[in-house]
Amino acid sequence: QLGDSGDLSLQHDGSASYISNAVGNVFITQNANDGDIFFKCDDGSGGTAEYLRIDGGDEQVKVFKNLTLDDDIQAWFGSGNDLRIYHDASNSHIYANGAGNIVITQDTADQDIILKCDDGSGGNTAYLTLDGSVGNTYINKDMRFVDGVNALFGTGGDVGLKHDGSNMTFINSTGSMAFYQNTDDGDM
Repeated sequence: QLGDSGDLSLQHDGSASYISNAVGNVFITQNANDGDIFFKCDDGSGGTAEYLRIDGGDEQVKVFKNLTLDDDIQAWFGSGNDLRIYHDASNSHIYANGAGNIVITQDTADQDIILKCDDGSGGNTAYLTLDGSVGNTYINKDMRFVDGVNALFGTGGDVGLKHDGSNMTFINSTGSMAFYQNTDDGDM
């Protein structure tokens, strides 16, 4: 036991070891320049492996094994806990808590952002691809606009196409409207 009243105790009961504190906070401090704190545990095959490191040289917390959060336990990011990611036993959620946009960036040259979903037969397929090498957005599955919702084109939404459940409307609000058939021997 350590402290005037034995508030910090180290104990081994023959099968397990315990560190117990009864008063105040517990501080673990590494004062060596660029020194690290390592957390190691059994590796599942008779040895030990590093699970977590507090890296004083790189000023990072490094995790070397999978980190499992139980259902409804949220990972919070930002000093105001503004971004939250969690699974509620039924659905997975990415939640921005009222501060800023959600930005998804692919910074690797000529690579893509691909949104995949179930393909209706047990696998998954790309529904939407932002192609970084070509500079195009590919829509790989039908895009359905429900009744009364416009498909708008142009910076100002000058061209609109919609179906209201009864009729189809095609609206051009700026300039002329032209249709071209550029295929040799094609019809219009």
